Amino acid sequence: MNVYQTIANFGTNILESLGLEAALSPTLSNTYIYGIPVLGAIFSGLINKKLTKSTAKSLIVQALFVILGTLAFLVITLASPAKPETGAFNQATLWIAFVVICFIMFFIGANRSIFWSTITELKVNKEIVGLAVGFISIIGFSKDVWLSPLLTGTTNQFIVKNSQGTSFYSQQALVAWAIFALINACLALLVTYMIVRKVKYGKVWVNPKFKKVFALGEQQYGH
Repeated sequence: MNVYQTIANFGTNILESLGLEAALSPTLSNTYIYGIPVLGAIFSGLINKKLTKSTAKSLIVQALFVILGTLAFLVITLASPAKPETGAFNQATLWIAFVVICFIMFFIGANRSIFWSTITELKVNKEIVGLAVGFISIIGFSKDVWLSPLLTGTTNQFIVKNSQGTSFYSQQALVAWAIFALINACLALLVTYMIVRKVKYGKVWVNPKFKKVFALGEQQYGH
């Protein structure tokens, strides 16, 4: 999920650009990258077992919360710096942003902990499960190669220095990251919705107007 990579790769830059002291960065980074997602994974397992009874349904609910979090993050980044001459936002904005980042990573961790279970719900033929996992991994993890250089190249033009000579990212970079995360969260919801339809109806109804229906693997594997 590109939202995860955006926060994992640039979360420290985001918080420091909002005024976080460098000494606190390692602690907060470890918290939202490693600690919070574990809690999300536990939560997701409980919800999946006790409430939704379906991995696909759990994913779509959690994807909605990721969208809510990225939208809140965008609103925060659109706020004007309280101290533009130093490049720092006020402390309230900084810690609200940290809470929102933790909120997003909580539900990302929740999704990442159960998404492979959809292979069972989708009734993927056992003979091609390994191939399916490999193919999905190539697509899903390829972003680790291109995402960071792409976003870095795009946002480096927004690096500025404050009156103390410290470099940080300007508001434009923060907004760009937030918009990118929001777009990808919406795309994740769309894919999750397609999975839910496949699980429920056996087909994915892509275009109601022209009634284009894609039956995933139906012709070859009888599902």
